[in-house]
Amino acid sequence: PGANAQSVSEAAITFMLTLCKRSYYWDAEFKKGNWASRFGEFSGDLDGGTLGIIGFGRIGQKLAELIRPFDMTVLAYDPFVSEETATALGVTLVSLEDLLARSDFVSLHTMLNDDTRGLINRERISLMKPGSYLINLARGGVVESLDVLYEALTDGPLAGVGLDVFEPEPPDVSHPVFKLPNCLTSPHAIAMTKRSMYRSFKMMAEDMAAVL
Repeated sequence: PGANAQSVSEAAITFMLTLCKRSYYWDAEFKKGNWASRFGEFSGDLDGGTLGIIGFGRIGQKLAELIRPFDMTVLAYDPFVSEETATALGVTLVSLEDLLARSDFVSLHTMLNDDTRGLINRERISLMKPGSYLINLARGGVVESLDVLYEALTDGPLAGVGLDVFEPEPPDVSHPVFKLPNCLTSPHAIAMTKRSMYRSFKMMAEDMAAVL
């Protein structure tokens, strides 16, 4: 437990920066020779924005720590975390609906169970701010379906999504959401770093040695 908290948190920030800075767009335009694109489009900022973290366990708390230099307001939703834990990290605990309505970025870090399956559905996405972003590094089933993400990206509030997890895995890559440039994806791999793997293997080896 906790072996990948740093790498998952870094991955969430990677998605956030890539989406709001629109690096995928600038890269494509530059490679097409469209230098003039710089005069018609703008990137966004993390500075001054609000990050909503759904699931405030080890990973959610690490993300709150790492995001501090970006000067963001941080909200969290987790019915099992105390006010004291959140306050110590400079985070405000709020209801799920309040978090969705106030956040510029929503990052999912909750476990998948009967209560969280389909937690992010069409109705709840409709509560989100126009131009907001959704990041899922938890489990694919926390989001109701790829269809609701496609709708939210093409005719809804979302300006972009970052997805590392899916249901099922692998997903059907012919789904239209994957054709959108502001749908960034990873095959459940962006947080599988050398250091996180080392920490996992080291913990397992030490535990086996302790038992022996």
